[in-house]
Amino acid sequence: MTDRFHDVLSIAGHGMPGAWAHLLPDDAQWLRLPRERAAACAVCPPVDAGEYVPECRCCGYLPQMTNFALGFALQGPSADRVRAVIADGHALPFGLSPAPRLFAEAIGANAAGNFGTDPALACPFKDPTTHQCGVYAYRNSVCSTFFCHHDQGEAGEELWGLVQAVAGTAETAVAQWAMGHAGRTAMAVFAAMDGLSEHVAGWVSGERRWTDQALDAIWGEHRGREEEFFVACADSVSARADDLVQITEAWTLLEPPGYQQALKDALPAESQEVFPQIDDGTVERVPFDELWYHLQRVERGLWEVPFGESVRLGDGVRIESDPSRERLPILMGGARQRVTGGAITTYPTPAEAEALSWFSTPRPLDGDVLETPVLASLDDPRAFLAEQLRIGVLVTL
Repeated sequence: MTDRFHDVLSIAGHGMPGAWAHLLPDDAQWLRLPRERAAACAVCPPVDAGEYVPECRCCGYLPQMTNFALGFALQGPSADRVRAVIADGHALPFGLSPAPRLFAEAIGANAAGNFGTDPALACPFKDPTTHQCGVYAYRNSVCSTFFCHHDQGEAGEELWGLVQAVAGTAETAVAQWAMGHAGRTAMAVFAAMDGLSEHVAGWVSGERRWTDQALDAIWGEHRGREEEFFVACADSVSARADDLVQITEAWTLLEPPGYQQALKDALPAESQEVFPQIDDGTVERVPFDELWYHLQRVERGLWEVPFGESVRLGDGVRIESDPSRERLPILMGGARQRVTGGAITTYPTPAEAEALSWFSTPRPLDGDVLETPVLASLDDPRAFLAEQLRIGVLVTL
């Protein structure tokens, strides 16, 4: 297999990290994922709605890039950006990780429903003028799977959550494996973090970066040679590119439970309520192959169409013309129709609007329905029907 670590990988029309070509099973390239057209990331509708501020958008957190991703980025045009983040004290041997105060501020903002509103928490890799990601080909699974709107509602959100879980598990396992090959094992790093637990409460009100005391303890003899370490991690991963799925399946994920508990205890009660689960040895993790199987099963179910039943427009659903005063349809290519009804608001293409109008009269979903001219004109009529049924624009009788 050709090395894809510096590429942008296309899966169902979405640009994904090139590392996924090696981290995930081969079938991942054929995943059928929702288009998420209304997310409109290039222009950010939540900013227009006043939900996010332009300085943040949905990039309101330090991205937890893995050590090998940083190593690959250091070998390309993103190198200076990565060096700056390392110099700012945000890098640990497993990758980027927020220091206690930065974490406390971010989780506090999320707990208060203020994600995307604090410029001080904006991702350091987001260009403040163009809003483009400076490490796009190397970004992590969270950045790659987050959408502010889902074409298929909660079902689509569940699917993306599983994609994140599968890819995130692989990223974490391979990063921990690579640490040992670069000379600083995950066990040693997390033991050092646990040993710093007594200092965490003070750090929560301190600097936004890791202190020199923490960096000295966590990096050990590699302190001051972080770039070299990350490139070594990338080289190890590249050398085993064809074996990364097997490495993930065999690896037991490690965490620093003492450090995590101390961090949780230092937070306000509202932040503790949304704190991630701490693995103290009693947490039963879902094996990687089971996560992958579950993702495939949910993905197949997302596109199921109830053949043999009759379908019509949902109660109260209306197809309106010329929503030109609204910004979102302009962002989506100048949509000329809007579908509304209850909590539903979508902006179909002209062909999609015509197909929906066809269902003003109940239509049986039989073997020939996808071949009718009004549906055959769509790029993917089966996916369109599944999507509209999922969000309640169409309903079965």
